[in-house]
Amino acid sequence: MTYTTNGPTQLVEIAPHVFLGCRISRIEGLSPERQLMQTYMMDNHEGKDIEYRGLISFSAEDADSVADAFRDFASMVERLIREERQRR
Repeated sequence: MTYTTNGPTQLVEIAPHVFLGCRISRIEGLSPERQLMQTYMMDNHEGKDIEYRGLISFSAEDADSVADAFRDFASMVERLIREERQRR
């Protein structure tokens, strides 16, 4: 499930209480090519502090190549799962 926030953040739930997140900064005065994009994994279990892991920051102008990499990653995961199911 994908969650949209009121800001520039998107979350995709990958397991109960575990999300992949993406956020683009909106810093006043910075040109669009100087803005940052961040990706991370977030654990949000009730009653515990939210944990952020694997925070990666990069230039927002590189967002297209990052999106391509995530599509490649998703294809790789699908292929590995399919091959493992066939092996069984």
